[in-house]
Amino acid sequence: MRTGYEYPLPLKIAGLGSYLPKRVVPSSEIEEKCSLESGWCKRKQGISERRWIVDETVSFMCGRAAEEAIKDAGMAARDIDLILNTSNSFDCVVPDQSIQVMNELKIHNSNVTCMSINCGCLSCLAALDIGASLLAAGRYRNILVLSCLVSSPGINYNDPVSCSMLGDAAVAMVLTRSPDTEKSCLHAARMETYSQATGVKGFTGKNGKKNLFSKDILFDDLSFEFDSQSMQTEGMKYNKNFLSKLLPVKRNQIKLIIPNQSTRIASDMMKLLFPSNKIMTVIDRFGNIGAAGHPMALYEAARNGVISRGDLVLLHGMGAGFSIYGILLTY
Repeated sequence: MRTGYEYPLPLKIAGLGSYLPKRVVPSSEIEEKCSLESGWCKRKQGISERRWIVDETVSFMCGRAAEEAIKDAGMAARDIDLILNTSNSFDCVVPDQSIQVMNELKIHNSNVTCMSINCGCLSCLAALDIGASLLAAGRYRNILVLSCLVSSPGINYNDPVSCSMLGDAAVAMVLTRSPDTEKSCLHAARMETYSQATGVKGFTGKNGKKNLFSKDILFDDLSFEFDSQSMQTEGMKYNKNFLSKLLPVKRNQIKLIIPNQSTRIASDMMKLLFPSNKIMTVIDRFGNIGAAGHPMALYEAARNGVISRGDLVLLHGMGAGFSIYGILLTY
């Protein structure tokens, strides 16, 4: 049995699940509301449609995605012993969203550990990284990773760039320790953060440094903005040597690359380094769904036969902060 923290770590994504809200919002609807010319969203953002909630909650959406992932892994809810929430949205601040989803799944078992990981849109990559280490150490057996973004209630139609890119969705993954007889594993993980680029923001509340719990908070203070130009500038600067430090294999050995699903810029940047037919994107159908973007693309790739067991997959992302994360795994 493989032990310790030397790569590769025995990680298997045993199950995947997703939930998409009932309401489909075509880009033409947003273009009409924002007085934009027809085709603007597709041309500028690469987005044809996205999903927005009707009456769904974060707990409900995560619950349905989790049920599919658990079933896909051939397990029951009672088999889960750690829930890692990586959602960018929550139904309430306390208790933690992981606990709320645990209740939604009717897992009333005090032996289950619940916690959240928050690295913005890179949170699911952090969950894969941390989860692999916990499984390798034998601390847990079956880890449920949740990720959800519900952004539509905070849509600001006065900002066409941000309101046209945002979508709602939930994704779940079940992580287990791969048997020695299987190829699934985590080959490499790396995160770099540059605090001097803290001013590079992806989604930012207009309130700046205002306390989010103060009574003078207004709706406009919490609506989303996105500074894609600064993200692109800093991304090109700091990502230049990142992959060479991350990858223990040649680039042509990688079957699929999943970049950030936040903007088309992320995939365009990766196309400078990899063949375009190896780049997986789902932003055209789902919009920017935050941390749920990486696992949603992985879900779509697995469900549609783009990847199979034994394929080498690179997940790469850049987030506000400024941070870069990379995960190389065998699916």
